Amino acid sequence: MCEGNVPKEVLSLSEHLQNFIMGRVAQAKTAIKSRKIVIYVCAADSQDCYVEKGALHNVIYPELRAHCRTRGYELHIVDLHWKTLLEKQQDHEFPELCIGELTRQMEVAYIIPVLFLNNSLGTQLLPITIESTDFKMAMESAENQSAQGLLSKWYLPDLQVQA
Repeated sequence: MCEGNVPKEVLSLSEHLQNFIMGRVAQAKTAIKSRKIVIYVCAADSQDCYVEKGALHNVIYPELRAHCRTRGYELHIVDLHWKTLLEKQQDHEFPELCIGELTRQMEVAYIIPVLFLNNSLGTQLLPITIESTDFKMAMESAENQSAQGLLSKWYLPDLQVQA
């Protein structure tokens, strides 16, 4: 694939990840990760796909892991949704935890994302940042200090995030 046909999202990735996605072998840069593969499970709502995820964890993964071992690879599964109530909190803590774990795993392993989707993409969260003018207006219109405290707890004006 020539560079002109590569999506900008792929071009924004590290050279190592570009090589991985495009099937290029870069010996020197892949040596660190060359023996670890991570199946990273993403789910909009893990309760909607409990049966499918159970099959992945209990049937597919053990067989695939044994196959990888015969080829000299480690296979791990990362599923932060599996048997946890964290996603039910419906705040930004769990999505941030997932992104942090995915970032960490990308540094040490090849990632195979597995997405479980249903007729919805899950509960939509309110944005973690809002424009500074909207934040200021909300703070000024808050009825009391308690309301201002809640706004400050759950939102950051966009200027604070960029700094």
